[in-house]
Formats: sequence, C-alpha cells, structure tokens
Amino acid sequence: MPKFPVFMLLVFALFAQPADSADERIPVPEFVLEISLTTDASRKLVQAGESIKGAIYFDGDGSPVPDTKTAPFREVFLGQYDFELEDAGDLAIKNASISKQAFLRLKNSNYHYFVNVYSGRRVFAENILTCGHADGRFDELAAGKRIEINCDLSEIPENE
Repeated sequence: MPKFPVFMLLVFALFAQPADSADERIPVPEFVLEISLTTDASRKLVQAGESIKGAIYFDGDGSPVPDTKTAPFREVFLGQYDFELEDAGDLAIKNASISKQAFLRLKNSNYHYFVNVYSGRRVFAENILTCGHADGRFDELAAGKRIEINCDLSEIPENE
C-alpha cells in the first residue's frame, strides 16, 4: 500500500476537530448593504473587468482571550463576513454569523460592526476605489438599518 494515503490520514487525524468542539455560530440579523459607485469608478471597473470586495467585521468589549492580540479590533473579535460583487448595488447579507464562544465573553450583547469596501484586486495590484466605511451596533442591524457605502475612483498608479 502506498505511504501517501497513510500520511494523509495521519495529517487529517492530527488536525481534525471533533464535531462537538467546533465553535458554534450565532446568526447575525439579515440586513442590506448598499454600495454605490461614481460614474468614473463604475466605468473603470466595468472596462477592466474588476470586482468589488469587502468585509464586515464584528467585535465588542469584554473578556479577551489571554495572550491573544485582537488589534485593530476591540477585546472580543466575533468574526467577519467577506463578500465580492461584480457590480455596485444592494447586497442582502443573509448568512453572516458570529462566534458563540466569543459572544459569551462580551460585556454588552449590543456588539459592533465595521464595513470596509475596496476593489477586488483581480486586475489591478492596488485598490483603485476610495470608499467610505460604515460602523455601528447590533441593535441597528436588528432594526433593519440599511448600510450605505459610497465609492469613488482613487488615484491609479501610472503602471496600472
């Protein structure tokens, strides 16, 4: 019998976690992220075939895990939701979730969110969008708040 499959089984056995030790997740309330581009930004992305990417980070104040750095986030990092779009518009966030284990360490269950949007870097090496950001609290998401992000074309290096 070849050694490779046995080796792979050993690697799997070392790194696999039992199902009950996996971190349980808490769903984030559904909300809508509205991304808009200026005409110049939209034209440049379409012409180049570039995408729009972003991340939504969830964190809060509470009991940190000893010897764990959470910068630039607050003491308790709950998780993040990554997305990628071909074009601007509304994005319904329906399946974001946070760590239940981390959530239980919060002092206040009204945790924070932070939205960061940038170009996909599939065509251009650098981010070519200058976007605002959004931040707020869980209760805003639970109340159905729409999050708006506006993006413009940033300075593009001459070699791009």
